[in-house]
Amino acid sequence: MTRLKNKPGLKRKRKQAPKTAVEKRPGGSLRDLAQQEIKRRIITLNYRPGAYLNEAQICADLRIGRTPVHMALQRLSIDGMIEIMPRKGAIVRPVTVDEIMSVIEARLCNEPMAARLAAARASSAQIDRLTEIVAEADARTSEKDVEALMELDRELHSLIADATRNTVLARILKMLHEHSLRLWFISLSEPARLEKEAHEHGDILAAISAKDERRAELVMRQHIESFAQTITASISNFELGKA
Repeated sequence: MTRLKNKPGLKRKRKQAPKTAVEKRPGGSLRDLAQQEIKRRIITLNYRPGAYLNEAQICADLRIGRTPVHMALQRLSIDGMIEIMPRKGAIVRPVTVDEIMSVIEARLCNEPMAARLAAARASSAQIDRLTEIVAEADARTSEKDVEALMELDRELHSLIADATRNTVLARILKMLHEHSLRLWFISLSEPARLEKEAHEHGDILAAISAKDERRAELVMRQHIESFAQTITASISNFELGKA
C-alpha cells in the first residue's frame, strides 16, 4: 500500500500545538499564564474555599501541560492561595473569620491615612484616573459585572496608595489588596453592596478631588467599616474554614 507522504503533490499537514484556554501574553510563560488563571478562578470562587484541586483536571480546563500547572500550584502555595497537603494534593485555602478580621484591622490602620495623604498629594492625572474609575464602576454596577467591579475596586485603592507618594505605605497596601481580592468578590456578590460601593467611592473621590484631607480620611474609614459589615454578614453563604 502506497503511503500518502510518497505521492507527489501532497503536503503533510503540520500538527498544531494545542491552544490554551486563555490567551498567552507576549513574554509570559505558561507557568505564569496558569498561575494567573488558577488565581482568578480561586478569587472568583470558581474554585471554592476548601475544594480539592486535581492537577489533571486543571490541565484539561486550561489546556496547558502538567509541568507549568504543577509549578503554578507551587507558587500559589507560597502566595498563600492554596495549601499543599502531603500525599493528598492541593486544596484551595479556606477563608477564615480570623483572616477576615485581620485584613479589616490592617486596612483600618493604613487606608484612612493613605486617603488623607492622597488628598494632599494626588496629581491631576491621578485624580482624573480616579474619576474615570468611578464613572466606569457606575456603569458596571448597573450591569452587575462583579468581576469587573472587583478589578476596578482594586485599581482605585491601588491608585490611592500610589497617590500617597509613600512607597513603603503603598507596598503595604498593595499586599493587603492582594489578600483582599477574594473577600472583595464575596462582598460584591451581595446585590445591596453594589450600589453602596459606588456611592462610597464617589464620596472618596469627592474628598480627594477637593483636597479635603480630614474628609478623605473619614470617608475611607467609613468605606472599610461598611465593607466589614457586608463581609461579616456574607460569610454564612460560603463554605468557610474554621477560624
